[in-house]
Amino acid sequence: MKTFHIKYILFYLGMAIAPVSCGIDNFDEPDTSFSGRIVYEEQPVQVRHGEVRFQLWQPGFGNPGPIEVPVNQDGSFSTLLFKGEYKLVFVNNAGPFRTEIVNEAQRDTIYVNLDGKKTLDVSVIPYFTVENAQFSLSGNTVNAGCNIRQVVNGEESRQVERVTLYLNSTAFVSDNDLENYARADADIQDPSVITVSADIPEDNTRSYVFARIGVKISGVESLIFSPVQKLEL
Repeated sequence: MKTFHIKYILFYLGMAIAPVSCGIDNFDEPDTSFSGRIVYEEQPVQVRHGEVRFQLWQPGFGNPGPIEVPVNQDGSFSTLLFKGEYKLVFVNNAGPFRTEIVNEAQRDTIYVNLDGKKTLDVSVIPYFTVENAQFSLSGNTVNAGCNIRQVVNGEESRQVERVTLYLNSTAFVSDNDLENYARADADIQDPSVITVSADIPEDNTRSYVFARIGVKISGVESLIFSPVQKLEL
């Protein structure tokens, strides 16, 4: 008799729990695409893949935490969100740039209204830019050159600490040790005109190499880079 009652109790408990679990499984996933680029003078700002991030805040919801959006190495970003109003902000020193002041009231906060697919270029002001980057091969050596232009002057200006040529066997190239297999620092007595060379490792098995120049700025953790270039060996 006890076994009979226990079976019925378990049956009704299962019936009560089932709708709850189905409700949990049926929550809608975010399906609104938000993508764009971090730009200066309409050109994408080149960074290390996934290192630079910005935050999206959605006021009025129970969870007050921000949504972190990583930036790809070519300055692009893409994420899926729920429809609604968001505040886009960068945390201090989030990248090798300053944010632009929109106006005195909202400062550098950007308001984003998501009501369907949206693309947005977010303008910033880099401390320096890497311009006219060129790469060439001489035997097993990659030769590179570029011009470093200072953009931010005055009290908020920074200094160039290091200019480095990075090589890798994949298209992900940066100061991350997993994203380069050779590097060489340039002479920076005159940062406006840079030349630097690096040897391709002897154990390279690919018929190509990817190259990129990075600039380390004083007081800023993230480097700013030239676009990645593929060189056929």
